[in-house]
Amino acid sequence: MLITVEKMLPRADRVRQSRPDLFGNDPQSFRSDFTERQPGVPQLLLVEQPVPGSTILTHYHSQDQFQIFIDGNGKLGRHDVSPITLHYTNRYTGYGPIIAGDHGLSYYVVRPSFDTLVTGQYVVQADKRETLKNHPGPKLSIVGQPIVALDARALATLPSIKFEALIDAPDREAERGLGADLVSLGPNMTYTGLDPATGSGQMVLVIGGAIEHGGTKLGARSGIALTPDEPALRIQASDEGAQVLMLQYPKRTPEGLQK
Repeated sequence: MLITVEKMLPRADRVRQSRPDLFGNDPQSFRSDFTERQPGVPQLLLVEQPVPGSTILTHYHSQDQFQIFIDGNGKLGRHDVSPITLHYTNRYTGYGPIIAGDHGLSYYVVRPSFDTLVTGQYVVQADKRETLKNHPGPKLSIVGQPIVALDARALATLPSIKFEALIDAPDREAERGLGADLVSLGPNMTYTGLDPATGSGQMVLVIGGAIEHGGTKLGARSGIALTPDEPALRIQASDEGAQVLMLQYPKRTPEGLQK
């Protein structure tokens, strides 16, 4: 399965997330879904916390995930986050709280499949804490250094492809296949990513310039999600160049156990 989403901007039908019985508080946040909320379908969504000080409490999910902080500023646990900060979390790993700063905070959340826990499990609730404590899977949360995006002039004059690995995953079997790279391409340059079967699928996010894919020009904030059965993705920069995040989830069975 390959899913292309142009301009992942706040949707008119975005959902206000406001149930204290689920979240432990009123996080004053909104969720825009860009993919179908069904198991087996890659999950791409945008979370907005527009109110300074709004807080999403510490929680966990049933799927591995990346978060890409794209607008505003704030805190993720003890880490400062601002555009563009990348965060990776293993399934059943607690993270948070996420606190919006003076300018609010917005970020993409991407997963290889729909999270069957739906809203996440908030550790303010004793039973959810116990489930997290007893889950056998390895815990991992990585916050990367802020990404320096190239401006239009820098992209237009790149003499060759620039490649940067963004996270330093631990050298253990549980995270085999995990990776996050920043690829910068000058005008009309092409790049072929890893075989998605080396992980549990991939997500590509355009953060600058534009790429051409399938006869469509995809500009900044466009995304492509791939399941492991797809061939390696070949992208071509437009005549303005492109800068893309190429993210790969660790290799797991559908149940989340290592193959």
